[in-house]
Amino acid sequence: TVDGTEYDYRIVTLDTAGNRSTSSSYGPILSFDNIGGGDSVAPEEVTGFGSTSGDEFIYLTWTPSGNTALDLIDQHLSMSTDGGSSYGAPTSLGKLVVESLTNGQGYHFKLQVEDSSGNISAGVVIGPVTPDASAFQTVSGTISIDTTWAAGVFYVSEHLTVNAGVTLTINPGVVVKVRQSHRITMNGNLVSVGTLADPIIFTSYTDDSVGGDTNNDGPSSGTPGYWDYLNITESSNAAITRLDYTEIRYGGGSTASLHLRMSAPVMNCVFRDNLGHGVYAYGSASLFEDNQFIDNGGSGVYHENRGGNYPAVYRNNTFSGNQHGMYMRDSDDSVTIDGNTVTNNSDWGIYFYSTPSGSPISNNTITGNNRPLRVPFSMLPEAADNNTINTNTQNHIQVLGNSRTQPLVLPDNQIYWQDFGQATVATGVNMSMGPGTIWKMSLNTSFYVDGALTAVGDPSDKIIFTSYRDDSAGGDTNNDGLSSGVPGDWYYVYFRGASLDFLTRMEDVEVRYGGQATASIRTEQASPTFKNCVVRDSKNYGFYNSGFSGVVDNCEIKDNTLSGIYDENSGGVHSPDYINNTISGNQHGLYLNDPDNSVTISNNQIINNDNWGVYFNSTPTTPTLMNNTITGNLWAGFIPATGVPGSGDGNVLVPNQVNGLWVRGQSRYTDLHLEVLTGGGQELNTYQVNGSLIMQTGTTMTVDPGVTMKFESNGRLTIKGNLDAQGTASQRIGFTSHRDDRLGGDLDLNGYGGTPANGDWQGLYLADGVDGGTVLDYVAIRYGGLVDAGLYADRTDFSISNSEVSNSSRYGIRAFEASVTISNTEIFSNALTGVYLSTSGSSTITGGRIYAGLNDGVHLDGSSGLTMLGTEIFTNLGDGLRNNGNQVVVATGNWWGAVDGPGGDAPGAGDQVSNTSTGSIDSSGFLLSGSNFNFFNAGPNTGEGTLANPAVTQGADTSEFGSGSDTRVLYDLDRVILDYPNVPSSDLYDLIVTYYNPEDTSGIGGNIQSLTAGPADNFDIHGALSITSTVQNKRYALDAGAHAGSTLMLNAIRDNGYRSVVSRLWLIERAVSADVTAPVSSIENPTAAAQLNGGMVDLTGTTTEAGELDLVEVGIDDGSGVVWRPVTQLNTDNSWRYRWSLPADGNYTLSVRGADTAGNVETAGAGIAVVVNQSAPAAVTNVYSSDAIADNGGSIDVFWDLSADDGNDVATYEIERRDTGTAIFSLVTSVAAGNATATDTTTVDGTEYDYRIVTLDTR
Repeated sequence: TVDGTEYDYRIVTLDTAGNRSTSSSYGPILSFDNIGGGDSVAPEEVTGFGSTSGDEFIYLTWTPSGNTALDLIDQHLSMSTDGGSSYGAPTSLGKLVVESLTNGQGYHFKLQVEDSSGNISAGVVIGPVTPDASAFQTVSGTISIDTTWAAGVFYVSEHLTVNAGVTLTINPGVVVKVRQSHRITMNGNLVSVGTLADPIIFTSYTDDSVGGDTNNDGPSSGTPGYWDYLNITESSNAAITRLDYTEIRYGGGSTASLHLRMSAPVMNCVFRDNLGHGVYAYGSASLFEDNQFIDNGGSGVYHENRGGNYPAVYRNNTFSGNQHGMYMRDSDDSVTIDGNTVTNNSDWGIYFYSTPSGSPISNNTITGNNRPLRVPFSMLPEAADNNTINTNTQNHIQVLGNSRTQPLVLPDNQIYWQDFGQATVATGVNMSMGPGTIWKMSLNTSFYVDGALTAVGDPSDKIIFTSYRDDSAGGDTNNDGLSSGVPGDWYYVYFRGASLDFLTRMEDVEVRYGGQATASIRTEQASPTFKNCVVRDSKNYGFYNSGFSGVVDNCEIKDNTLSGIYDENSGGVHSPDYINNTISGNQHGLYLNDPDNSVTISNNQIINNDNWGVYFNSTPTTPTLMNNTITGNLWAGFIPATGVPGSGDGNVLVPNQVNGLWVRGQSRYTDLHLEVLTGGGQELNTYQVNGSLIMQTGTTMTVDPGVTMKFESNGRLTIKGNLDAQGTASQRIGFTSHRDDRLGGDLDLNGYGGTPANGDWQGLYLADGVDGGTVLDYVAIRYGGLVDAGLYADRTDFSISNSEVSNSSRYGIRAFEASVTISNTEIFSNALTGVYLSTSGSSTITGGRIYAGLNDGVHLDGSSGLTMLGTEIFTNLGDGLRNNGNQVVVATGNWWGAVDGPGGDAPGAGDQVSNTSTGSIDSSGFLLSGSNFNFFNAGPNTGEGTLANPAVTQGADTSEFGSGSDTRVLYDLDRVILDYPNVPSSDLYDLIVTYYNPEDTSGIGGNIQSLTAGPADNFDIHGALSITSTVQNKRYALDAGAHAGSTLMLNAIRDNGYRSVVSRLWLIERAVSADVTAPVSSIENPTAAAQLNGGMVDLTGTTTEAGELDLVEVGIDDGSGVVWRPVTQLNTDNSWRYRWSLPADGNYTLSVRGADTAGNVETAGAGIAVVVNQSAPAAVTNVYSSDAIADNGGSIDVFWDLSADDGNDVATYEIERRDTGTAIFSLVTSVAAGNATATDTTTVDGTEYDYRIVTLDTR
């Protein structure tokens, strides 16, 4: 160096690889000639020499020497204990803190300075100063310049604020005591860095354990909440502020002991014994590492977000003895929680209030808490995250729903409770659950899968999704005492279109109490596999599958409020498989809504559902149902025609409460065989069609004897191939309206409330089918003709024999370019023409009757030819026979309703024959006798026939509804009475009656009428019948007794509405039959004096009939008269069943009567008396129990006060028991009425039990 030149210095450090690091610089500094330079002046003295006393130490401070010569090399501090008379050896450069002193001893200190020439100053002296165990320095107000608290005790006597931009440095070992209810606010910076040996301590003014008895009140300790808090605000500089080896005690009088509103490292600190939280971190991305949070009244840490992202890190901390270890509120931060020990906190170990998106917590030990963990789904740890979570009072983990973007493998046998929000497995993410996993769900929570879920349990250790209230799985998780789940307690597990079908499966999984909306399991454009699962107790559907091509296999789907499985198409073609499942106790078993799918339904048990077993609401081309058991439901199924099974397809479709099969019309390209199916002592003989069923070219439809096909409004059966419908004399085949209860029973369960009418359906349409391929024998075709005819042959030759075609709203039979053969067939009450032959064809009609038509009996056009022989044609309102064609019609040997033959072009008085074109009619050789009849047009009161017109005894004419024969009526406010004279008692008669009443009486229950015969209503013809604005033509068989005296009185009785009405009546002699014996019926169930309850009871019985049974009715009399109703089902063996919805409690008489197709009507017997009693007896009171006296254990005596109904209706007392704290009671014993005590001899000593008594009445 060059003397007198100023220099700065720095040090560069190099390693063996040549890497360099450079220190900060020091200077300026000069070099001097200290030997020959002649310097004899010491440096300037220090100034501001002061002291602070502490416990066995003195803290000294000063302002350094001015050192204007820049030659200062040392400072010498020496100490005197004799009042400054002598000083000990000086200490080079001195110490700021002189330690190991004696409290109460006075000390003097001298500080000298020395330069490089050896010149030493006289020094500055301070003293005496005395160490004191309770010595402190008082601070308060505002710190506006950088300040260091170097040693000792600092007492904050008033609120203290460090201004923004100012740094307060606290040295190791400093104790800061704060006055009660006061606080320190750091708007500036805080450097509180102690050491392991000398931590910095913030505590209460009363805490004598550090810094002595500062408040001089004698021994005292700190109290949680004594002072408020240390508040480090957002204006503090994160690059400067830090806490290390700092302890904060007895604060938290307002929220927490440390309010940290910025981001600073907090390490090796202790927060203990604070009234509120240890730390309140608000908007802080701080690093918390190696800290201890102990015995705080609130949470160890309470972390709250203030908007934005604050990625705080909590690593290797200890949380013990707090209310919660960590409480994370509104923390939208990417929080890291790793390596912490969270033990023995009185409530939660770690609790998240909201759903930040941090990584899963890892390497934490969470033990000994009341509840271990509430965590966002995104942060839920898996086994590989190496957390220890056990020995907590409750060991379930609570989950807040949010999106999970990382894979997740849950450990087996862990309980989770999702108590908030929507948990989503994000797109591309795989989650796995193993055996024994229980996932509980709260209200308004759901579980979404956009990625993959592999949930595979074990048959003996299933995975369970259930309600938070379900104590049967995982115990009392919500700590509310004994409770069970409620349907709709949570939403669903929802698989969406982005989910990975090839990875997603649920196997040996049980899903309970979901369906708060939609279903317990919902899929949308997703096709996972479900196998060996249980889905039960949903508030809505069990499964809701939309656009599903997956598999539901061997699952138990039960007790769901709506359908067990609801499947709908959502665009495209889908092919779900529903196989090997048991579906029971739901509203519907399997409901398919617009499934443009190829649905496989096979090997399922679809049983005991409230309504439909299988229901399609549209017509996909679906495979035939195979090997299913569909029983115990209200109805078996409503299925597309392509799926209708036969007996060889292995299905069991009987018994159900209403035994029929509903068919949705569509084109069918394979043969169809409709059979009488049996099972469980019942049979299915009725198929009801919705829409148009089209049997395509090349197919054969076979309908067995005893089968009825019913058609809903606008329904139709089209045959483009072959139709084989050959009944027998005792087993007729029916094609009729769905409202017709005489064929196929009362499938719509409305009694006579929905009456059939002409044109209820379109009819049977032979559409260019196989000539001769349609054979109809012993069939009844009723109430068709909505569009054209009851039976329409379009270029299809066919035959019909021994049959009935009636009540078409247009033609009965129509043939277009077809030759038909009609024999021994009754054709009546058709609105246009009984038989209409057009264009071409050569037809024959032999035998039978064509009558009571509302227009022509037979009508021909074009080149159609006809030979008619031995047929009765009478009382048709148009022509009996009209030929508008060019052929010779041969109609010889027929009865025309008059002894002098036909009228019109012929000279007789019978039905007219009219030739209106170039053809001709040969009606010679007419029969001189035939059926007796009378047609009476009520209103005008005109008529015709072989029988005399009735006298109108009571009733008035009105044309207010119209002037036609069907709309002009006789009416009366009570009853219309007609008296027929001279009705031969030796003959049997049918009555056809037309009703029409358009009056709107819906507000008072509608227009209801009944019809009887006899002056005292001796004979019921029909019971209460709804008369509407649709013209109805009804046919009834009259009891022979009704005209036993050769007179007949008819009574049309107003049961409800404003009046009774009658439009037209035909009295028709019944066709001759060898069967003159009425059926004989009996009721088998219930038995006489039976007590009935349960809401619904099946009345069953048999009817003996030599011929063909036409109708069986059940009569129910509540004491005000018998009301007759059609049986629900009439079987081919003439057994029957009526589904009775029980009325109000009371005494009832049940009767039954039958009628055969020969017109023989059974006179009902006296019936059987039954009691409807659905009111439970009064419960017993004052139940109590005690250990049995003087026994060897294993017995408990149970006592009660008798039911108030004991001695009247009580039959038995059942004693039920459960283990205390469990949900299910079980029967242990029973005693007869009159007993008020019982002994349970099946107890286990030392086990606590609950008892209850169930009172049963004689039902």
